[in-house]
Amino acid sequence: MENKRFNMWNKFIFKPRRLNVRLKKQFNKEKIISCKEGFICVRYVGINDCKILEKYYKGYQVNVWGDVNLYNCALQKLPNILFNEVKGSFHCNSNILNSLEGCPKKVRRHFYCKNNAAKFTCKDVKKLCKVKINICC
Repeated sequence: MENKRFNMWNKFIFKPRRLNVRLKKQFNKEKIISCKEGFICVRYVGINDCKILEKYYKGYQVNVWGDVNLYNCALQKLPNILFNEVKGSFHCNSNILNSLEGCPKKVRRHFYCKNNAAKFTCKDVKKLCKVKINICC
């Protein structure tokens, strides 16, 4: 009798796979401006958004309208996202980064990379990224 009762309520037990679908739908609704073949344009990216981009939009080139905030996230490396252009600032300071591999190709405002495991210089940033206003290393 106990097994039947458990089976009857089984459909109401929380299933984490549904959470992933809901997170993706919520992300699509709130963050995505446009999505075309191989390109996605999103607004204001944080660490949780990066996790969704890594999982569901692998291989897409990502343009960001606004800032990318990866400040103080204890990152050892930047997320595996193909950032193309950030139309705001890129914050990857106060982490444990040893490399800037994975940073955007272009940043229209500021690039912040202070207080990491490696001491980055402006030359290091300029090798990987074209920054329009200021580099704070």
